[in-house]
Amino acid sequence: MKNQANIDEQKSPYVSIIMSTYNRANLLPRAIESVLNQTYKNFEFIIVDDASPDNTEEVVRQYQKKDGRIIYLKNQSNSKIQITLNNGLRAAKGKYIARIDDDDAWMDAEKLKKQIEFLENNPDYMIVGTGSTAIFKAKGIKIQSLKPRTDEEIRAAMLLGCPFLHPSVVYRRSAIQKVGMYDESLKQAEDYDLWMRMGKIGKMYNLPEYSIESIVGEFNVGHRKRAEILKFSLALIKKYRHNYPNFYRGYFKNYLEYIDASLPILRKIFGPIFLFRRQVLDKFGKKMKISKL
Repeated sequence: MKNQANIDEQKSPYVSIIMSTYNRANLLPRAIESVLNQTYKNFEFIIVDDASPDNTEEVVRQYQKKDGRIIYLKNQSNSKIQITLNNGLRAAKGKYIARIDDDDAWMDAEKLKKQIEFLENNPDYMIVGTGSTAIFKAKGIKIQSLKPRTDEEIRAAMLLGCPFLHPSVVYRRSAIQKVGMYDESLKQAEDYDLWMRMGKIGKMYNLPEYSIESIVGEFNVGHRKRAEILKFSLALIKKYRHNYPNFYRGYFKNYLEYIDASLPILRKIFGPIFLFRRQVLDKFGKKMKISKL
């Protein structure tokens, strides 16, 4: 079994961490520091600024002066997330790619170490993610969520919903080279599409740990945006229906969610149907805990 010392001896950088950011200079310190506090040190940290009008560049440059592993890139004009992430991937040199969003934080200092060691010891796996904690300050609650764990569970749940939290994943750069990068023709669900493609060439896994923390507030997704995401998810479910099981179950579940997001008033009329969705369909390989702050 390969350990931390074995991995650190490899040619640097061994991991490329990619963050896309836009106009969130006030949130960046929390996300950046959570990366720099990792016990695993053999990485480059590529921050791609999507032409932010605020002082994002100033914030990143200050951190860059303190840590030479930080690489700052800036798009010439505001672009789609898919383009921004692909710009980061083109600059990446590591054997592995890790993702983090500008409004999230890695709460486990050994998150990266655990994931790299898992992939080093399991060469037939393409990607490994983790669970997450969402903080709802306005409601005074937190929701801890674990995604499907094993490759078998992930495949069974793939068409029911995205089986990975994007800012939690680490995947092989060789997988990107085989299946292609983020699809720039998509407007939404670019990560979901990528996992679908990766699952066709190798195994997948989620560590049963709450390694990511998100503060849900002014940036939470509204009904209209959620409906748009679900519309693209439905298209992907149909596209990959022959690659993964449970197509009809997955399509029915996501179609109900799409209707709920598009016309939330229907939840009052057809309450039992939406309750069925939550109690039966949503529990397929997914575990959630709700508690007070």
